[in-house]
Amino acid sequence: MKIIKSDGTLIGTEVYGQGGLEIINHTDKASEGWYNPSNNTIVRKASPDKIATEQEIKYLKNSINQ
Repeated sequence: MKIIKSDGTLIGTEVYGQGGLEIINHTDKASEGWYNPSNNTIVRKASPDKIATEQEIKYLKNSINQ
C-alpha cells in the first residue's frame, strides 16, 4: 500500500492499494489497513529523490560496461 495522506500519526494516515488477497485497489485508514497496525512503523522521506543529470547517467553507464 502507498501512503496518500498523513498527519504524522497512524490514525491520521490514509493508504491506497491492496492488502493481503484483495484484488481491487482502495483507500483505508492505516489503522484499518493491516492486521495489528500498532506494530507498524510509518516512514516518511524528508527530501525528494535525486534526479540524475544526463552526464551522471552517461558516467554510470560507462562505468558499468567496463
